[in-house]
Order: sequence, then C-alpha cells, then structure tokens
Amino acid sequence: LNQSIKGIYDLDRNTGKQIILNEMRRPKQKVYTSVLTLLPKSESPDVENILLEKLNAGNIPADDLSSVFSLVDYYETPKLISNLRDVYADKIEKAECGAQIEFLKIFLKSDIKFGEEMLDKVVKTDIEKGCIGSNLANVIEPHWSFEIERIVSSILEDDNAFIFSNAAVLLGKYGSVGVRDKIWERFERFNKEESVKNDSPEKKRDFSDWQLFSAESAFDVALSESPNWFFDRE
Repeated sequence: LNQSIKGIYDLDRNTGKQIILNEMRRPKQKVYTSVLTLLPKSESPDVENILLEKLNAGNIPADDLSSVFSLVDYYETPKLISNLRDVYADKIEKAECGAQIEFLKIFLKSDIKFGEEMLDKVVKTDIEKGCIGSNLANVIEPHWSFEIERIVSSILEDDNAFIFSNAAVLLGKYGSVGVRDKIWERFERFNKEESVKNDSPEKKRDFSDWQLFSAESAFDVALSESPNWFFDRE
C-alpha cells in the first residue's frame, strides 16, 4: 500500500494528494508517516483541518500518536502547535516513548520554557519507560540548557541502572563543569551498592548483567571523556 500510494503520487500529484489526505482522515493509520509527509508544506491548509479535527477529538489511537505528532512537527502551523499543547499537555506523561519524544521535539523547538516543563514532567512521572535513552538524547541535544541539565541531573538519582547510566552519558557529553561532582558522587554510590550485593552470600556478580556493565561504562565515559572538563586547566 505504501509503495502504491507513493507511485501514484509520483505519476499524478492531484490524485496522489487526495489519496494521502484520505489516508490522514482514517481513524486508524494504515500507512507509514513517510507517505503522509509526501505532501509539501505548501499543502498545510488542507492537512491542518484534518489534523485539527483529530487533535480536538482527543481520541487518537495510542500507537498512532507518534505519527500524528510527527505530522504536526512537519507542518508546524501555529494552530496545530497550539491545539496540540491544549489537548495533550496533561496527557503526555501517559503516552508511549515515541509520542513523548515527538511532543518534546516540537516544544523544545517552538517554546523552550514549556518544552523544559514537559521534559521535567515526562521524566518524573513515567521514568520507568527508559525514554531518557538515545532517542530522547537526540531531541535534547540541540536545546541543552541549565534547566535541562537540572532535569537530567535528577535522573541520576533513579535506582534503575539503565536510566541513571543514560543520564550520566548525557551529562558527560553536554553538562557543565558543575555537574562533574554529581556524576562522581553517583558513581561512588553505585560502586558501594554493587559491592554490598556482591559480598552477600546470596548474591554473586552475574557477568551476564548487561545493565550493570553498561552503567560502569557510562560512568567511565562521562567522567573521563567530557569535552567540558576533561581539557580544562585543572
């Protein structure tokens, strides 16, 4: 279906446009987002009405949210962004990672303060999803600020090795000199916690525990390869 629509659009733009708009109107998406973004941004008035209707209804299927938010980001009209904020700001912490990432991408770009508020909300209310991984890192990177640094620093205190190690990587890569001691303190605490576990007769070190070794590697990279303090005068 995806290739067929693309082929029709390449041969006949008007027919292809109508097919793509009809696909956007479906309550449940059946084609890839890349097909829906074949329409240029000059077609945004037609697309805007369809997406506004979906957003205002507030009943987009959970696994379609990422795609719809991605379309909002692509066409990025003021009405779409405003309605997205009004309808989903109070629901975003319950969305899956892909939708959260698309949502944050839009507002870190269009309204940094609100984007920071949403980032803080997402990581505090649904941190067990592990959304702080590489995909979210790619969204945060262009908009790094002291407020984002504060939010990511708070993630260091999480008990999940996967989550706090990803936070350490982000802070090591983009964080200020002031965050170095926080990473070091969390690393020391992590080592003490693991030492206690390994000294227990009931618990021996499991060399198949990839999260443990990943965390050790993350702290190593964060502390020894940061461009913001590795080459300072000290």
